[in-house]
Amino acid sequence: MIGKIPLSIFAGVIISVGLTLFDLSVLRFVKFYRPLFGIQKDIFVNFMVHICVVVITVTISLTTAVLIGIILSTAYFILKMGMTSVRRQYSGIDITSKKIRNSAQYSCLKNNGEEIQIFELQGPIFFGSADKLTRLIESRTQEATFCILDMNHVSEIDGTGAIILIRLYKRFIKAGKHLLITHINDGHNMKDFLTITGVLSEIDERHLFHDADEALEWAEDRIISELCYIDDRRRYPLPELEVVNNFSEGELDVFRQYLDLKTFKKGDAIISEGQNERDMLMMTHGLVSISLHLPKSDRKKRLFTFGSGAIIGEMALLDGHPRSADVWADEDSEFYRLRFDGFNKICTDHPQIALKFVSNIALVISQRLRVRSQEIRMLVDK
Repeated sequence: MIGKIPLSIFAGVIISVGLTLFDLSVLRFVKFYRPLFGIQKDIFVNFMVHICVVVITVTISLTTAVLIGIILSTAYFILKMGMTSVRRQYSGIDITSKKIRNSAQYSCLKNNGEEIQIFELQGPIFFGSADKLTRLIESRTQEATFCILDMNHVSEIDGTGAIILIRLYKRFIKAGKHLLITHINDGHNMKDFLTITGVLSEIDERHLFHDADEALEWAEDRIISELCYIDDRRRYPLPELEVVNNFSEGELDVFRQYLDLKTFKKGDAIISEGQNERDMLMMTHGLVSISLHLPKSDRKKRLFTFGSGAIIGEMALLDGHPRSADVWADEDSEFYRLRFDGFNKICTDHPQIALKFVSNIALVISQRLRVRSQEIRMLVDK
C-alpha cells in the first residue's frame, strides 16, 4: 500500500520534517551575534557545539553527530564545574561576625582582618575541581592564619574531593593554622558521605561549625585575644564603658546614682519582643544573643551576639517604641540598668551629662552601622 503513494507526497513530508529540525535558537544566534569575537564564552561554546553537530550530521551520520555532541557538552560541563568552585572570597576586613564588639576590638579586627580568609564554595567538589580548588586556597591563604570554607552552596562531593579536604586540613594544622568548615550538620546531604569516607573523623570537632558566622566569630575571638591581647570576657567597670566616654569623675559619680546592678543566669530571658518597658542595660560582664521571632515559620532567627561592654535597649529608651527583639543570656551576665524615669531625671537635672550620654549612644550606633554598611557594600559589589 505504501508503494502506491506518489513520491511527491513523500517529498512534501520530508521537506516538512526537515524544516522542523532547524534549531531556532541557533538561527537567532546567527542573527544577533554575527561577530563571534568578544561575546560571552558560554554562548560561543554552545554555538560551536551546534555547528559541529550540524557538520557531522551532514557529512557523516546523525548517530555519530549526536554522540560527539554529547561528549563535547559533557566535557565542557566538567571543565566549567572545575572552574567555578569558589562562589565568593572575602577577608575578615570585608565582613565581621554578628557579635557586636567595642571600638577597641573593632580596631583590632580592622588591623588584623587579613588573617581571616573566607571562601564560599558552590556546586560539586569532585575530581575535576578539587585539585584546582586546593591550589587556589593555598595560594590565597599564605599570609592568613584562619581559613573558613563555607559549604552551604556545595551540592555534592566525591571521593577525590573528600581526600583533598583531608589533605588540606592536615596541611593547615602542620603549618600552625586553622581550617574551619561550616554547614556539615545533621541532615546535610553530605554528612553521611563525609563520615563514611573518614573526613569527619580526621577533622577536630572544634573546627566544624553550624554556619559561617559562628566560624568567623571563633576566629575573631582568637585574633582579639592572641594578637591584640584584649580579654573580651573580662568585667568592665563603669568608667570603661563607651557610653560614659569623656565623663569627668564628678559626672560619673552623679550618673552612678541612677544605676542599679542586675544579674541574669544562663538561659534567662533579659528582654522580650513587644515589651513596653524602656530601661537600658549596659553589660559589665557576660554574653547575650539577640533574636527575632519569624511568625511564618514559627521559629527564632539569631541576629547578633553582644559581649562585655555592650549596651542593650538604647532604642526603646530613646524612641519609646516596644522592644523589637528578644534578648537571651548565653552565659551568666551582669548589667548596669538605667531606668527610663532615671534617664528623664538626668535630662532634667543634669542636661550636660544627658547630652554626653546621648552623644556616646549615637557614636556606638554609628559604629555598628558603619560596620554593617561595609559588609553590604562588599556583598553587593561582588
